[in-house]
Amino acid sequence: MVLEKIEFCLGRKLTIEDLQKINIVGDFETKQATRITKWEFDEPQPAIEELLSLEKPQELIDLEEQEKINSLKITQRQLRLWLLRNKNKSASDIKALLVDNEEALIEFEYASMFERKHPLFDEVGAMLEMTSDDLNQMFIEAKGI
Repeated sequence: MVLEKIEFCLGRKLTIEDLQKINIVGDFETKQATRITKWEFDEPQPAIEELLSLEKPQELIDLEEQEKINSLKITQRQLRLWLLRNKNKSASDIKALLVDNEEALIEFEYASMFERKHPLFDEVGAMLEMTSDDLNQMFIEAKGI
């Protein structure tokens, strides 16, 4: 938690080298940071109270959540079952939608895994009148099939 707040202060992810530039002392029982004893960054050292009171901005939380969703992968089976159960669309129905896009058709027919970030889903989603949020939810739900 404290490291995430330090990343927020620095405006970037911490590297292994960065971890050698900082030392935070805390209370073992409460697992609460109590002071910073080493800070070797160009950015000014925040007071520990300031650091602990920092809240992650909603945009950063949303971005992290979107990154998690984009990294979701589902199998061909999970995708086809979800489409059949939730959109009443068979594999043949989806292939018919993709008939004018040979590359997308090959992806749909022969890929064993699908990633949310693949542009194929924005295309198919639009054809099925699904928003980006709908597609995200599809991946979350299909992952559980």
